[in-house]
Amino acid sequence: MRASRTPAPLFRLLHLFVCLTLSVTATSHAGEEAAPAAGRDEYRVQPGDVLTLWVYRQPDLNVEMTVSPRGVLRVPLLGAVETAGRSLDMLTQEIAKGLKEKAHLLEANVTLAVKSYAQRQAYVHGAVYLPKAVDLPNDRPLTVSQSLALTGGLRPEAQATEIRVTRQSREGPAQQLRVNLERIAAGGHVEEDLALQSGDVVFVPEEMGIFVIGGVKKPGYFVRNIYRQDRPSGTLTASQALAMAEGLAPGGRAAEARVIRRVVAGEKPEVVSVDLFKLLASVRPEDDVTMAPGDTLLVPQSEGVYVLGDVQEGGVFYPPAGGKLTVTRALALAKGFEKFAKRSDVRVVRRTGVTLIDVDKLTEKAGSLEGDIELEPGDVVFVPKGF
Repeated sequence: MRASRTPAPLFRLLHLFVCLTLSVTATSHAGEEAAPAAGRDEYRVQPGDVLTLWVYRQPDLNVEMTVSPRGVLRVPLLGAVETAGRSLDMLTQEIAKGLKEKAHLLEANVTLAVKSYAQRQAYVHGAVYLPKAVDLPNDRPLTVSQSLALTGGLRPEAQATEIRVTRQSREGPAQQLRVNLERIAAGGHVEEDLALQSGDVVFVPEEMGIFVIGGVKKPGYFVRNIYRQDRPSGTLTASQALAMAEGLAPGGRAAEARVIRRVVAGEKPEVVSVDLFKLLASVRPEDDVTMAPGDTLLVPQSEGVYVLGDVQEGGVFYPPAGGKLTVTRALALAKGFEKFAKRSDVRVVRRTGVTLIDVDKLTEKAGSLEGDIELEPGDVVFVPKGF
């Protein structure tokens, strides 16, 4: 007759039960309440944790306690006990010592265990596919790169070299930590993959791209990561930008093209003229204009005016028959500002220079907006982002 075998899951449960029984028997006496199993010594107590306190032969002190948001534990007969950065073993020793010295217990055999863990989360947002709160496990660290994987990974425009982690501190101001994911992914710098703490905020900024607008076949915004593979330095020229926009459209005035440099707060943008017609016919690459992230290549077309930057729908707009477009009317045609647009620093870029306009300070008088500017064909209205 074959001996029956105990199923593996049941065997493990029986084994665990025997171990716990032996552990309790070794530390308790008949008729006394059994101490709860002690938690891991390496675990650091967090605000919101619910702890069980058990004191041998002191049933009145056997209570459940919740760690306050400030990291304070209220212990009977002792009052406030700070838990910041402390393990269960450290807190157990401090409570036992306090009960002997302050409560005058002759014997303070103390057990402290975690009944339930607080919800520990970090928050990931920015240039990721699924911004969300990420749960932090209690039994192991979760790093920045692992948290990004949980959000579906980085979008193409993500600036992986400048990931920021904001960490709150009980003692002082929040810390701003930097993580270079490209450096970590390249190998040899795994130690820089920061382990997250509860409440950390991970922000992935967007890599700055370039705009190509006007008389081109495919105007748009082109992110530097898209062309980084064949240009590791991240540089781009005006002729290469034109190629990314699939070349000139009918009516595009290549000889009058301009590169508008990225706007620096409080300064007027630099405008560089570039004759794309002459450049494309030349074999002299040194005559090309280098573009940096945030620059705009403008190819004038027909008689329209251009609105770009932090607006709802930028593009080329044309004045009504027999009429003129002003800055405010052009912005209205672009469906208005985005949420964080810097309305006080709108720029009108024209051949004669750059004019700054504070749209919020325009006042309507006698049916017209005082200070509003009439736009000429080829003018560019640029709205910078407010942060």
